[in-house]
Amino acid sequence: DRPPLQSAFVLSQTLWHRGDASSLLDYQVLATLMQSTWVAGVWALALVLTTRRSVRALMIAGCAACGQVLLNSFYTWPKLLAAAFVLVAVALVLHRGRMGTTARLSLAAAAAALGYLSHGGAVFALIPVALVGAWQALRGRTVLRTLGAALGSALVLVVPWALYQRIYDPPGDRLLKWMLAEVHEIDPRSVVQIVEDRYRQVGAGGAIHNKIENFAQVLGLPPQQIPPHADVDSVIRLLRSAWFYSLVPSFGVLIVLALGWVVCRRAQRAEVRAQGALVGVLVAGVVGWCLLMFGPRTTVTHQGTYAFALMGVMALVGAGAFFSVRATTVVVALQAVVTLVVYVPALPIARVEWTQSAHPAKQALVVLAVCGIGMIAVLAAYARGARDRRVPGLGSTDPSAVPTVADVRTDGPEAFLERD
Repeated sequence: DRPPLQSAFVLSQTLWHRGDASSLLDYQVLATLMQSTWVAGVWALALVLTTRRSVRALMIAGCAACGQVLLNSFYTWPKLLAAAFVLVAVALVLHRGRMGTTARLSLAAAAAALGYLSHGGAVFALIPVALVGAWQALRGRTVLRTLGAALGSALVLVVPWALYQRIYDPPGDRLLKWMLAEVHEIDPRSVVQIVEDRYRQVGAGGAIHNKIENFAQVLGLPPQQIPPHADVDSVIRLLRSAWFYSLVPSFGVLIVLALGWVVCRRAQRAEVRAQGALVGVLVAGVVGWCLLMFGPRTTVTHQGTYAFALMGVMALVGAGAFFSVRATTVVVALQAVVTLVVYVPALPIARVEWTQSAHPAKQALVVLAVCGIGMIAVLAAYARGARDRRVPGLGSTDPSAVPTVADVRTDGPEAFLERD
């Protein structure tokens, strides 16, 4: 049940290799390129969330400073490829501009299908996206055309893989049974039957306990206890384990940026609307993830696509920018330093076999440093550029109804665009 895009990306090496040792290096290079597509996904969504170039740059920097992204950019399972497609789908669903609803939702459905084909765990983030898209389609004047075009865009991509699994390599439902019923081995029963049997087996009390444990896993509860007189290595191991397995702790010091929602002003209403919609999609997706996974504590971050992690970082950075871009920059920089301290030392993660390897190569650290400096330079140059001419909104699709920068500036002397 390996995702088809992931499998195709690995098998594509056979075009120029026949199993020699150099294929391992090519596999790593291809994997890093695929993983790095998260930048495009974050960029697409940032264009919808804010008109401020400085905030967009900080959103990308904040995601790069997330330990999950840093780690997986060098790992070879392209889960961040799925996350990139998911973010593009979210951006298209939340976007309001010149594009018609039919074309926009059709592209969103195609991006969602590609995200699903990249990693099955993407479906949890895509459920609220699909609901929002369906609601938008039903509000339009061409309901049948819009729904048909969107559904057709998704089916054209998904049906061939579904047929391949069912006909050529059955049963094709092992991953569903794994996630929804915690049955790992191949089982002849249908998905519905095996889910019913598993919930009947644990009973109502067991099912509720499992769901509570799933939420606790996402929140990182109970928190890791640092023993007294613990050495630095022990503290780093505890932090890395908590950040690796649980979604909320993985945000690190960026959590403090959530306070920005308390101080947002009327002049920022367009960004508040857009980022509030993102938070809604994020929360709905995480809640659905915790309820649908059988449990207990099966909602570990590394088994998903990291789309939730990226959306969470973007929401936190956007909230911090409501208060101050400069203060948010300091917090993002601090998060980057803490992430390097936690993830770069060659200390293993508990129960994760591939982290038990030798110390990181000096060449890899040099590449990381050079790429990090280059990324900071590019983002800084972009942030200093001219501002965009329009503010993204969640209202009418009529371009004339989208407020301009000048319109926002009339909302008061404290207008954030002039300040930042």
